Amino acid sequence: MLIFEKIDDVYFLVKPDVSSNYVELQELQIEFTLEHPNKINMTRYKNKGNWDGKVRFVKYLDRNKEVAIAPIGLISEIIKFLDLHNIEYEFKNDDIGIMDVDFDDFDEWLEEIEKHNTKKITDREYQYLAVTKALKLNRCILESPTGSGKSNIIYTYIQWILDHDFKNGEKFIVVVPSVDLVEQMADDFIDYGMNPEIISKIHKDTDKNFDNTVVISTWQSIYTKPYDWFEQFSGLIVDECHKAKADELIYVCENCINSRWRMATSGTVYTDRFYKYSIMANFGFPFRASTTRELIDLGYLSEFHVRSVVLNWKSSEPKQTKLEIKDYDEEFKRIIENEPRKNLIVKFVKNLWKDRSYEKSTIIVMCKRVEYIEDLYVKMKDAGMKKVFFIHGNVPPKERKKVIQYVKENGGIVIANVTIMGTGINIPNVSTIVMANPLKSDILLLQTIGRSIRLYEDKELSMIYDIIDNIPIKGKKENTTYSWKRDKTRIYETCKFKYDTLELDFIHE
Repeated sequence: MLIFEKIDDVYFLVKPDVSSNYVELQELQIEFTLEHPNKINMTRYKNKGNWDGKVRFVKYLDRNKEVAIAPIGLISEIIKFLDLHNIEYEFKNDDIGIMDVDFDDFDEWLEEIEKHNTKKITDREYQYLAVTKALKLNRCILESPTGSGKSNIIYTYIQWILDHDFKNGEKFIVVVPSVDLVEQMADDFIDYGMNPEIISKIHKDTDKNFDNTVVISTWQSIYTKPYDWFEQFSGLIVDECHKAKADELIYVCENCINSRWRMATSGTVYTDRFYKYSIMANFGFPFRASTTRELIDLGYLSEFHVRSVVLNWKSSEPKQTKLEIKDYDEEFKRIIENEPRKNLIVKFVKNLWKDRSYEKSTIIVMCKRVEYIEDLYVKMKDAGMKKVFFIHGNVPPKERKKVIQYVKENGGIVIANVTIMGTGINIPNVSTIVMANPLKSDILLLQTIGRSIRLYEDKELSMIYDIIDNIPIKGKKENTTYSWKRDKTRIYETCKFKYDTLELDFIHE
């Protein structure tokens, strides 16, 4: 029999009841040891002997391998494994993450706080169910798509805990991936009725004031803090948790050892076992509040259409020759540095702007590199295009906020870094998105699509154009970025998205 005993709000201590059961502990440790998918690119793996490329979610604490620790968040997966292999287990206490929450006054309390909140969660049943389930689970991963009112769910979750569980001096930390989301989340909480005096906003352009009850911070602003600094927080929320594979963010989560309330949120949670376990280890069981298709059918989101624009690369010479491209890095460089391709995108966006269906339409051009973004901006301005802006990591947060506010009110064209604009930014009047650079990540793809589907009074349909390059390469049946099209198509079909393909001949020289 394996004995589980809670150490803190992150880990269990695990040990056999008798020495003969050490093999059962070993089986558990082996089952929850996984190869890191990106180990080949990691310095500590390249330095042979420093690390074997494996992540041990269940870790031995002694050389004799008689005692281990296991993440509380993975307890559901651990129990599945133990039951499957007929391994007996016992919990020294009943606290395995489920809270005994009394909801007798929940509806009455909700009615009271919603007097100050115009975006009532009772207007949408799935939001009500998401809050109550998250509170019951105590720790969870909430999968909720763009436009589902995720910040409203988070606010209601936090406010209930503040009103019913927190003692004087206890604090909640909300970790978000960008400066823009710090500002947006704080503004949303205040709009919903939270007292602004209890909120601290932390990012590189603010004072590091952590004295208030609710701290909203980028992980970049806090990951250098010593491990014991995180002990002050009794509640932890990580928004856009699909980014939680970063070592720095995992460090933050693992050191919040007193955070008995835990929630992670994302539009799409990883299905890959390693990354899924990485998030679950700190936040527990994932559940879905709703899907994009459900929200569209209910009338909460705008209908949209995805069009794959395939550029079939052709030579200007009569005799077509295949290109010498050795790997993906060179392929990506050829694509983003190709001047005729940039000119084609500028012309394409100019025509989209000319044919926009409503005056205050906003078009977002998603890119990856700062220099590429700025180059497209110059080309569009030279082409006589007006109301053009750019956003990337080097643009100060205040300037980014000004751009976002302007296009919300007036419409325009925003050339943006996909990692900044791909998550959390709320611009309802976006009518069109152009993915100008190759994009593979399924999560980033779905998050990018999500920028265009919020409701807007003049919008009937939003369009997403994914520009895909079909490049003839010597020794290859198809180039790498073109091969991603199959994976994307599977995503569209699984999610029941409307999509089609447009093929164009493209003279690349």
